[in-house]
Parts: sequence; C-alpha cells; structure tokens
Amino acid sequence: MRVVRVARRERERGAVLVIVCVTMVAFIGATAFAVDLGSAWESQRRLHTATDAAALAVANEYAANNDVPCTTVADSFVDANDTDAEVTACEPHENGGSGYVTVSAERPVDFHFAGVFGIDSTDVSSSTTAAYGSPLAVTGLRPIAVCVYFPPVAEWLNEPDGPTGPSEPIEIPFTKEDLGCENTPGNWEWLDIDAGGGGANELAYDLRNGSDESVTIPGVIAPKTGRVSSVDDDLQYLVPLFNLKEGTGNNSLYHAVGVVTVKLLAFNVGGSQDDDSFTFILTPKTIEGTCCSEGALDTGTKVVNICAVDDDFDVSRCQP
Repeated sequence: MRVVRVARRERERGAVLVIVCVTMVAFIGATAFAVDLGSAWESQRRLHTATDAAALAVANEYAANNDVPCTTVADSFVDANDTDAEVTACEPHENGGSGYVTVSAERPVDFHFAGVFGIDSTDVSSSTTAAYGSPLAVTGLRPIAVCVYFPPVAEWLNEPDGPTGPSEPIEIPFTKEDLGCENTPGNWEWLDIDAGGGGANELAYDLRNGSDESVTIPGVIAPKTGRVSSVDDDLQYLVPLFNLKEGTGNNSLYHAVGVVTVKLLAFNVGGSQDDDSFTFILTPKTIEGTCCSEGALDTGTKVVNICAVDDDFDVSRCQP
C-alpha cells in the first residue's frame, strides 16, 4: 500500500509539473506577444504622426499653389518623422482654391519574441486626409471691414481664380463717393465683431489684439459706433471683406464674404471721415481656423485642417 501511495504522489507531482510547464509556456508566449504588440502599437503611433505631418504639409502647399509634387513633399515629411516608413499613396482632390489630400504610408515591424511561434514581423499602415480652403470660422479678426468692390481690391482678388501673390500698396479712403460698395458710407468701416457695443476702448483693444469671438464666413457683422485716433502700423492684420451693407445706423449689418491678411503700411484716422484712410498690402497666407467655407471668397487666405484618419473617412467632412 505504501508503494502505491508513493507512486500516486509521483504521478500527481508529474501532472502538476506538466500543468506548470504548459502554463509557463502560455504565460511566456502571452508576454512575448504583449511585448511585440506594444512595439507594433508604438510603431503605428509614430506612423500616424508621420502621415499627419505629411498630409498637413502637402495641404499647405496646395493651399498656396496647386502645382505641387504631392509624393515628393509627402516623402520628405514622412521620412523626417519615421525613417522606416514608406509613402504608399499621395492623392490630391482639387477644387479650385480648395480641396483635400490623402497621404498613406506603411512600415515593417520586426517581432523579437513571437518568432518562436512562426511570426517574425508584420506591417502597420496609416492614412491621413487634410483639407484646405477658405476659412469657415476664424478668431483674431481686426475690426476693419474692407469693401471687395473697391477697384484695386477687386483687381487683386482676380476672380474667379484668386490672388496670385501680394498686392501693391493699396490706399483705401473712407470717402463717401461711389468708389466701391454701393450703399455703404465708405470703402471701409469699423466693426463690432464681438457684438458687445462699447466704443473707442473696445475698438482699440480689438485693433491691438484681434477679436476673441469666432466669426463665421460668410456672415454678418454690425458696425462699431466708436472711433480711434491711432492704429499700430507695420503689422499683419486679418480683416473681413464685405460686399454690401444692410440696414442703417445701429441696425445695419455688413455682409462679410471673406477674410484677407493685410500688412498695414500707413493710416490716417481720427480726424474728418472724408480724410480717413488705410494703406494695406494684401497678402495670401495660411492661418489657423476651421476649414472650409463653401461660399467664401478666395482671398488667398486659407486654413488647413486634418479631416479624416485611417478608416474614419467621411468625404463630406473634407469638402467645403
């Protein structure tokens, strides 16, 4: 009987040892897979960063110039962020001054532990789409509305193709003569962008700092009744362009149809309205904002946003 009990214990110990060995193998295998999957996840994240950077860079190029070597630009930015990655596609979708571009890339990931199970490596991929076009919503607007029909401004806008570069210095008088927008009291006007009423102090603040409120383009903006006697010159401003005025006095609204980046060269404000004027250089530029506006004027001022990543692609989010 003693011999039988000893033999039984030995069999039980052997069974436990087998279970322990099998469990250890499974545990080591799971750990190996976890380490390799972590490496794959880190590689995937790095690749996402690379395609994000590349798509934004290519979209910025298209915002400024439609004649862009798509793959060349994408290759440069993907390689700068992930030297093991390779661009598999760079697909632009142009629509005049707006559009979107998709950059796709992939990279190999070598497994260090999963090879014992016959899995030596895998490929990870990433795809990012960035849209570019006229701003749909912006902050930081300066409270100076400029008439789109003032002849030098209209000429620079070069509709329907859009501006081709910076303008010559353009002096825009406030004169009430018919030199531009039809029913407005001048070719430019002070605006109440924050809709806060106020007067000269708030106007001066918005001139220095830009409006804190987000403005939708196209949209309507009320005029400001206050006036200022000085403006900081030699600065780059973002100002709205309007095509007509609706109503009169405190009930009037200016129809903003676009925004334009301007460099303020000179000004004469605070005296007689008939003598007031601004001198601007209008400049195409990419700015921060929300893309993209379907009805806005192409002023050369564009925004670029990521609109889709990998399988989360809805073309309607990438079109104005």
